[in-house]
Amino acid sequence: MNERIRELAEQAGIKLPDDSAYNGHIYRNSLERFANLIVAECADIVADAVDYREPASTYVGKIKQHFGVEPDVDENLRNRSTYFRNDI
Repeated sequence: MNERIRELAEQAGIKLPDDSAYNGHIYRNSLERFANLIVAECADIVADAVDYREPASTYVGKIKQHFGVEPDVDENLRNRSTYFRNDI
């Protein structure tokens, strides 16, 4: 399993089974496949945004909206200031 996927699973409170357990092997493979599917969807969203030449600041919002994760207030302000060029 990819080390970063393992770290994120642990941060999420997922207890990974012992390497010697057969069911543990199946569980880890399923978890890694799940993570790969999420990454693939994120990549598709970014690729679509690039095709339409959208500002990079929209990618975060589109990915969070796609997965139903609410953006925080600071993120909304940052995206708006970047879009309206209030950062200069």
